[in-house]
Amino acid sequence: MSRVSSGSQHVKEVTVEALKIIERYDTSLQKAYSKALQDLNLKPSRESYEFLYGLVMNYHAVQYAFMKKRGRPARPRELVEFYEAGEHLNAPLPQNPLRRLSVETSYPYWLVQRLSKYLDIETLEKLLKALNERRVWLLCLAKPSEVLRALANEGVEVRVDEDLDYMIEVVKSDKPPSRLGPVRKGIAIPVDKGSALIVEALRAQGVEVLDACAAPGVKSSILVLRGAPLVIAIDKSKSRIREAVKLISKLSAKDRVLLVLGDSRKPPVSQRFVKALVDVPCSGTGTVGDDPSVKIRLSKPNKVKMYHKTQVKLLSSISKVADEVVYASCSLLPEEGELVVEECDVDVERLEMPSTVDCYGGFKCSGKARRTMPHLHRCSAFFIALCRAGQG
Repeated sequence: MSRVSSGSQHVKEVTVEALKIIERYDTSLQKAYSKALQDLNLKPSRESYEFLYGLVMNYHAVQYAFMKKRGRPARPRELVEFYEAGEHLNAPLPQNPLRRLSVETSYPYWLVQRLSKYLDIETLEKLLKALNERRVWLLCLAKPSEVLRALANEGVEVRVDEDLDYMIEVVKSDKPPSRLGPVRKGIAIPVDKGSALIVEALRAQGVEVLDACAAPGVKSSILVLRGAPLVIAIDKSKSRIREAVKLISKLSAKDRVLLVLGDSRKPPVSQRFVKALVDVPCSGTGTVGDDPSVKIRLSKPNKVKMYHKTQVKLLSSISKVADEVVYASCSLLPEEGELVVEECDVDVERLEMPSTVDCYGGFKCSGKARRTMPHLHRCSAFFIALCRAGQG
């Protein structure tokens, strides 16, 4: 149910304010929620966050129902009231199968239509529904057995991944990830399994690595844990570098990560690397369960073109300073995956790795690059390609 508890006007006020911030400033749900609380001088609560999360996740479905009833888009306050009353639940669904799927899963129609070119409608429905689910994965910084014992003592239901034994999925818990014992103790951190798979694709044990878009430090941390003796971690955002410092400080081998403030489109390095990782900034269409504001921020497809240009520049630049590059994006769109490596002067090598499937068909990298799919692999959706500088 979307209804909030009696007298919880603050919940609705926070949601209205956060919606305005997302729509106006193109920001994440978590940042919008924090800013709304600050502006309204209110304290965070599980109820207000969950109400906001539910509305943002169902944003397009609620807007569709409001349009059907009122003949115009809803303003933030109207949308909150409409959602809280449950009026969106009674709207007739479109007859067109793709439009119907767009409403049922609450994704922009353009996105559903675009993905239908590469996936049959049955697979697409399973994927989008799975993508709407929140999943919590933990990366073990200590021995997995120690993390498992701590979680068992809290009554948390978990599943150890069958491919990556240092990754643990939280199946059932009454606590948010940040309040779990192992996270509070610093022996585990919340990390999606897809992020770990990107690092596994690089096979960087015993090799120095350039991490080109490093903040907030997740992949650099995994690289060190998986045996890289040194990681040169570059990011152009001062605030995200600060986040990376906090995360990497939890590692016992934190001295093996060198953080550099810089723009990897013009990499500030003088040496050549054997291996590099480019986990590019992207639309985030593969991480909706973590941040459903992506659905609002991508109401129109214009931003994808901007991301594509940046991604091409990043891969082109890094492929000139490294022999082998793993290119990755947490996006479902070929414009941020297959079409990026196709546009760059790189050769894509065939990747053999668990918990992935072949990328979309019809591209030069088809049969070589890989994708993670939420309905198959219980993680975010990533594109992963192993590239070498081209001969042309």
